[in-house]
Amino acid sequence: MSKKQIKEDLQGARDLIEKHGWRQGDLGTITEGFCILGALDYHLVVVEHDASVARGERVLQYLESFTGGDVVSWNDLEGRTKEDVLDLFDRAIESL
Repeated sequence: MSKKQIKEDLQGARDLIEKHGWRQGDLGTITEGFCILGALDYHLVVVEHDASVARGERVLQYLESFTGGDVVSWNDLEGRTKEDVLDLFDRAIESL
């Protein structure tokens, strides 16, 4: 997977959170907002029509280099904000 593809997938997931909202504790929906994993999943499966586990894992591994560990735990940490999440995406996107 190219850096360009990772960047596009990160941007797609970020856009979903920015537009539909952010949440903790579950994947989310268009009407409820998304966690990081839910936004990435929705972007890959619904928008890109690509259910490839490997593609999603590569993007998550890249994000984990910024979170220092598990993305789900980072997303769900008490006190985390939507702004923190959008900033994470921005830093990851800008580094590619």
